[in-house]
Amino acid sequence: MNVGAMRDRQGGFTVMEALLALLLGWGIVQLGLAVLSGQRRHRLSMVATSEWLATRRVARHVLGAEALRTDGGGAWLASADTLALRAYRGYALVCPEGLPASTVLARVAGVRKPDPTKDSVVLLGAEGSLTLALQSRTVVSDACPGAAEGATERWRLSGEVPRGAVVARFFERGSYHLWNGAVRYRRGAGGRQPLTPDRLATPPSSFGSLPQAVEVWLQREVGVISTVGDSLRLLLPLRRPPHG
Repeated sequence: MNVGAMRDRQGGFTVMEALLALLLGWGIVQLGLAVLSGQRRHRLSMVATSEWLATRRVARHVLGAEALRTDGGGAWLASADTLALRAYRGYALVCPEGLPASTVLARVAGVRKPDPTKDSVVLLGAEGSLTLALQSRTVVSDACPGAAEGATERWRLSGEVPRGAVVARFFERGSYHLWNGAVRYRRGAGGRQPLTPDRLATPPSSFGSLPQAVEVWLQREVGVISTVGDSLRLLLPLRRPPHG
């Protein structure tokens, strides 16, 4: 028996055992990296799917609500990536006459308060409709005969209020855009503010005009697979104007 070999064996590992240990350690590291990589891909996929679902939900809710508030096809103008519209934000019951010609006393309801810096008003009555700019608003204590209890506002408009006006609807000029991966809203000449995460392919996501409706086609960003569908088609029916 080789005494020296036994001593070497007892004092440490052989070269083969060291190589096997290194290979085993490398395999464990590779397995760990693969698991981490898979977890990262799964997490990113879940985030992408969650954001796509949020985009679908916001588009349905926001654009659907705008369609319900519109007064007909003439209030919307659709192009490939832009939907310009009168964005109605509320209405008011006009009190009986007896005020200065450019003043309205009204009970207001809506998704927000009127804003003279950006709103216009459509006055509706038996003789038709008239659109005027809202120049100022003041909450007053004057009672509006026949109206329910609540705050009354005095509006000063940019022109003479027609006789017989009974309803006033206030709106802002705005536009929705399918741009840079998201649904965005722009008021006047301001910037395009994102309403959804950046999960759209823009294009081919687009707006389109149909008889008495607006078509919205949303396509999920290229290269992402979804288990809930990679596209969404919305049809937004437009109500006919109350007069004419």
